[in-house]
Amino acid sequence: MRLGPSRLIILSNRGPYTTAVVRRRVVARRSAGGLVAALEPVLRSQGGTWIAWDDRPPGRRRPPALTDERGPFSLRLLPFSEAAASNYYHGFSNRVLWPICHGFLDKCRFDHVFFRDYMRCNLEFSRAAVREASRRDIVWVHDYHLALVPGQVRTLAPHLRTLLFWHIPFPPAWVFKAMPWAREILEGMLGADLIGFHTQDYVRHFLESCRVLLGLPVNEARGEVQFGRRHPRIIACPIGADVEAFDTLARRPGVLLKAHQLRKSLGVDQIVLGVDRLDYTKGILERFLAYEIFLKKHSQNRSRQVLVQVAVPSRTRVHDYALLRRQIDETAGRLNALYAEGSWVPIRYSYRSISRESLAALYAAADVALITPLRDGMNLVAKEYVASHTRNDGVLIVSELAGAAEEMEEALIVNPYDLEKVADTLRRAMDMTLKEKTERMQALRSRVLSRDINWWVREFLRAAGFSLARSDVHRGAARPAGVPFEPAAWIQPVGRLGVREAN
Repeated sequence: MRLGPSRLIILSNRGPYTTAVVRRRVVARRSAGGLVAALEPVLRSQGGTWIAWDDRPPGRRRPPALTDERGPFSLRLLPFSEAAASNYYHGFSNRVLWPICHGFLDKCRFDHVFFRDYMRCNLEFSRAAVREASRRDIVWVHDYHLALVPGQVRTLAPHLRTLLFWHIPFPPAWVFKAMPWAREILEGMLGADLIGFHTQDYVRHFLESCRVLLGLPVNEARGEVQFGRRHPRIIACPIGADVEAFDTLARRPGVLLKAHQLRKSLGVDQIVLGVDRLDYTKGILERFLAYEIFLKKHSQNRSRQVLVQVAVPSRTRVHDYALLRRQIDETAGRLNALYAEGSWVPIRYSYRSISRESLAALYAAADVALITPLRDGMNLVAKEYVASHTRNDGVLIVSELAGAAEEMEEALIVNPYDLEKVADTLRRAMDMTLKEKTERMQALRSRVLSRDINWWVREFLRAAGFSLARSDVHRGAARPAGVPFEPAAWIQPVGRLGVREAN
């Protein structure tokens, strides 16, 4: 069946827009990320509500309303106290669930106050969803920040259809059970009728955890867990990139000019690119050390190649991230001091946020993308790089510990902990013939373009028993992040798209 009269109630930690008052008018800008690009057009088509945490300072929580006359789509922001928000987000989400799901037990801090406020904030999301949803609506919960919500919604409103997509890895049972609240998290997730992960490995890990930690019967062949009288389905549905946006940007004359200017300014034969949030899971430090091995083993190529690394600021309030930034800064400085020759330096490192247009220019300019996270749920940078190489050039090197590796067999796959192998693979990428590059990139682009973010939305909803016309998902998806919406449609005093506070 189609979504028909059903509306979507989307729940996520971050909302789809940022707002600013410009000349006494509210300007809404779409937040960066493929999830917003994919779900916003569906909400326009079907109607519904997006519920998110209001992370603005208390004094800025009451902007004028936004409107959109094209569809009954509202945004609801939930304000939490500073202490509760800190424990929910900086505490349990990012110092318990994030490290344990990525296999970094040494980074975990198991604090009962963290879980208490995580549970309370999840309950606020659940109550908001139940208030918003009618009997026919679909509640779609996103990611590890809201793991308890499906179970809470099931308790508050058993009639509601609830979906959950988990955007990060799910670890093996022997890792997950180290968390004191592992059972509570599993039971919360099982409140959903359908649970999605990026890869079949994550599905197996989740089913194993349900069997080992909860003692529940599981059917691996069908991807089902028997939970009381219910049988939640567990599927692998890998998320795609916002391919159309990057493909379109990479063809723009202005972006191509930026790419050309970057290559000219660097003055090298080959650019190797790394783009990551600054996070210990991304393997930036290990990447630099592998590049040092490359510089030692292939000294004749030093001035021919440069590693451009962009690290986007992330979780700056967490001590581990501040320490990591210092280590990366020091390592980049050391390598540049040791190996620089004249005006050439081996690493061009910047710690900053970057616009999507500038990112597309970097992708287009780079001969090699070096994507080597130590663990990653998917890694959309790899797919965005492929989408940006419209001429079927470039080489993708990707970590076998990223979910993207399962879909990108034509890439050069490496173990990010094997620094010698990473260095040797860089040399292989440098020496690859144009014919091999073209064949590999053509195959990668074919798969990435056909399984994009819009495909992911359609497939996941289809697995839940609903169907969407391609146009319902596709409409408006290519508008780049950071570009203001059309004033005539988006700047109004009052209307259907309202930014309103929780009661």
